[in-house]
Amino acid sequence: MNIKLKAWQPDAKCMVDLSSGAIMNHPFQLIIGFDVNAKLSISIKENFEDGTYKYHDCIPIICTGLTDIHGVDIYEGDIYTTEPAQGRPYLVYFKNGCWYGGKNTESGMPLAVQNHGFNDGDASWLEVIGNIYQNPELLNDK
Repeated sequence: MNIKLKAWQPDAKCMVDLSSGAIMNHPFQLIIGFDVNAKLSISIKENFEDGTYKYHDCIPIICTGLTDIHGVDIYEGDIYTTEPAQGRPYLVYFKNGCWYGGKNTESGMPLAVQNHGFNDGDASWLEVIGNIYQNPELLNDK
């Protein structure tokens, strides 16, 4: 199994593709660990040409291993709809060992029981339309 990660850097308000090995064309080192609550923690050490560096604390974003109707990877924090152009937006999140989709992290259902379900690895019935970090307004009531 190949684990895909990306990270939200809140200070710069940018998504970091951890597979690229560079932030804004600067090489970086990835520091992965766990915090005191056993939650995944990611920091990035950005290395500059003059030998200086800067640490950035990031929010780790884990891929579900599934893709949407367009073949786009689905990540924790993504916002999706089941009816393009007019459907209600839902948030993808991980809780109690299961991927969920709902209006927020308290009101969701396991994705495995929604519509066609994820239990067979098929998420082609949904479309990713954004994420909670870059497009939080998508979850506002329509």
